[in-house]
Amino acid sequence: MTENCLREYHRLMNLDYSYCEYYNCCGKRPCARHVNPIQKDHDFDLKSSINKDSKYLFLYRSNMSRQIEAQFRLDVWKEHLYNDITSIKKSIRNVKEKPGKNGDPPKDFKIDYKDKEVQKAFEMTFNKQLNKKNNIYYSKIKDKWLHFDKENILPIEYKYFTNNFVETFSKILSFFEIPINTVFINEVSKIVHKEHEYYDDEDEKIINKIINKIM
Repeated sequence: MTENCLREYHRLMNLDYSYCEYYNCCGKRPCARHVNPIQKDHDFDLKSSINKDSKYLFLYRSNMSRQIEAQFRLDVWKEHLYNDITSIKKSIRNVKEKPGKNGDPPKDFKIDYKDKEVQKAFEMTFNKQLNKKNNIYYSKIKDKWLHFDKENILPIEYKYFTNNFVETFSKILSFFEIPINTVFINEVSKIVHKEHEYYDDEDEKIINKIINKIM
């Protein structure tokens, strides 16, 4: 999401923009193909160095269960996981909006958590993710970046970002010393998917019930 917003903002502002997604670009830190690009890196191996001469945006979710739900949603859409479930098949057919540029689910792609089959699938995925290295990684990545008290690291919580986009995006632009234009920031805000749009209050209760059962 962040890279799409930055790309669009730079386009509107007529500013030069280069982007490196570590895994699909060069696999190097810093990027070996572009000069001073914005580089995305999940730091899965926890080996990304924190250099005093660079600036870092650390985007994270405060709740690991929400991270797993987001991963489940992405896998259902992008990896065709559980696409044999009738309600998921129907939801995919009903999609009218375009997916994100990186293959992210479209805003109108909904998973019906009221469906018992979906609940079983989510619980199975949640268990698998919780028992894998994700739990250790999630804890260590926050220890490394969130609690590293340096002025060149800007930590942003994902849900707060999407629900308070104009304020937070302005903060990001200021941090990276990019000129701020409130008109264009409001334009960019139109492409942001707020997290609560993906499921309703009843779905949220079901998700929490499954999470509490496992945790």
